[in-house]
Amino acid sequence: MIRAFLFISLCFSIKVYSQCVKGNCHNGYGTYIFDNSDQYVGNWSKGKQNGKGTYIWSNGDKYIGDFKDGLRFNLGTYDWKTGEKYTGEWDNDERNGWGTFMWADGAKYTGKWKDDEIMTPDTKVLQDVQLKGEIKTDPPGKGK
Repeated sequence: MIRAFLFISLCFSIKVYSQCVKGNCHNGYGTYIFDNSDQYVGNWSKGKQNGKGTYIWSNGDKYIGDFKDGLRFNLGTYDWKTGEKYTGEWDNDERNGWGTFMWADGAKYTGKWKDDEIMTPDTKVLQDVQLKGEIKTDPPGKGK
C-alpha cells in the first residue's frame, strides 16, 4: 500500500511552472508568476516587463515603479521585507541617479547613487554613512 502511494505520488507530483495567470503578458497588462513564486503585475511589451508595474519577490521584497526590457528603470520604490526602503532613480536594474534610502530605524540618506552604491558629492563611493549618531554600513543589495 505504501509503495503504491509513493509510486502514484512520484508520478503525479505537482510542479509550478512560470506562467501568465491573468491578462496579456506579451503585449498589454498582465500578471505573471515565475517558477520561484516571484510575481509581476503590470505592463508588458514583446514578452518583457515594460512600463509601470509591481514585482514581488517570494521572500517578501517588493518593487513598484518603471521597467524597461524586464529591468528596473527610471523611477521606482523598492521595499525590503526587513523595513528598509529606497525611492528614486533606477537604470539597468540598479539604483542610479538621485534617491532616498531609509533604514528600518528611520535613519536616511538622500543623494546620488551609482551602480547600486551611495556616492559622495565628489563621486567617491561612501563606505559608511553617519546618520542619527550611528554608523550605517552600505544599504542592502538590489534584492533577488
